[in-house]
Amino acid sequence: MKTLVAVTVSFCVALLLGWLIWGRHVDSASPKFVPIAHSPATNAVPPLPSRPAPQPSNLPLPSEWQELRSVRDTTLQNNPDLASEYKSLLAEMDQQQKDLDAAMIKADPKVAPVVAKLEELRKRNSVSRTSASN
Repeated sequence: MKTLVAVTVSFCVALLLGWLIWGRHVDSASPKFVPIAHSPATNAVPPLPSRPAPQPSNLPLPSEWQELRSVRDTTLQNNPDLASEYKSLLAEMDQQQKDLDAAMIKADPKVAPVVAKLEELRKRNSVSRTSASN
């Protein structure tokens, strides 16, 4: 343990000395950092360069999602036992989420507005999620 402390302290001292020595040998003609607030120029922030949003290449295309959804719907319609089990699992997951939401609100009531927003989002998404298994 003593060795680790000694090595850490030595490393920090070496970094500090290196930083101090480097500061003395920097060319005085090199530009210095000037905070924006003290800059003689305007305080306007330059605009960021416009770039298109990166598109993840590993996600399915919308047409692939539609094909997958169609096959999923057909599979659930042709396999009533599987569809029933799937609905049961979705209902169980929804109940577990409700229980977790209630526990979070009980632990910290300040999260209630966020949980309410998430519940609304889940309601909107659950219509499309379960419509194929009806």
